[in-house]
Amino acid sequence: MRDSQIKYRIFSDEMECADACANRICKKMQEAQKDKQAFSLGLATGSTPIPIYKFLTKYSVKNKLDWSNIHTFNLDEYVGISAEDPQSFSFFMFSQLFDRLLWSPKRPYGLPLENIHLLNGLAKKLEDLDILEIKYLGKYWNKLGEGRGLSKEQEELILDLRCQKYEQLLHKYGPVDIQLLGIGSNGHIAFVEPGSAPSSKTSIVSLSDETRQANARFFQESSLEVPERALSMGIATILKAKEIALVATGESKADAVARALNGPITDLLPASHLQKHQNIVFYLDKAAASLI
Repeated sequence: MRDSQIKYRIFSDEMECADACANRICKKMQEAQKDKQAFSLGLATGSTPIPIYKFLTKYSVKNKLDWSNIHTFNLDEYVGISAEDPQSFSFFMFSQLFDRLLWSPKRPYGLPLENIHLLNGLAKKLEDLDILEIKYLGKYWNKLGEGRGLSKEQEELILDLRCQKYEQLLHKYGPVDIQLLGIGSNGHIAFVEPGSAPSSKTSIVSLSDETRQANARFFQESSLEVPERALSMGIATILKAKEIALVATGESKADAVARALNGPITDLLPASHLQKHQNIVFYLDKAAASLI
């Protein structure tokens, strides 16, 4: 077993863990606000970040944080479901965080809608595309009628284009100042599955059976209902963040956490590549830290 350079903090339970992580995010935002600098925040989904977002909202109000110059970027999104679908990560983010922070006349220091950057995995028909995407498709196909379903090739082209544009946005407003991460029991981060190349950027990915089974709890306990693919930041994209805060709670994460911290760097455990980062902290409850 090797000694890792990753720092970690252990807390008694999930809430203490979430509180500490939210405090760190707020501190970074306050520093940027004090220096009148723009700030990019990388966000995650799933059950782990929910208490973090509750604390983040609480501390934003308490400390009068100005969100007007903040850009947010999410790690991933399912392919094939709309932003209005309750199982989409877009829906999750608005219900768990954004709706409480959005700019309004009564909230002049709120988060502008245009500063929220989310991946869009829906490209089944022409109506799912914006005007620039339709023009882009028009370069390759002459007949694009309203109501027409997109072919598999057309869908792939649009999804790939969106991934490229997301990387461009990250370059424009980044690097991400602090990236929030979770970790899967198989060591995946975002939707970067075992076997992914360390050079991977935002792209279309296939989800493992293990990941789909783990996410079945959000799809009426049926892994068959979980989409087979997603759009996800890659390892290289994630590692560009100035700071990374990985949060893991529960005994089911203990093995992946231990191997990510102290095991060899391997493509079979995507989280192990985080050992390459110079500014990363694992926020763990006792159960998740039990095998360290």
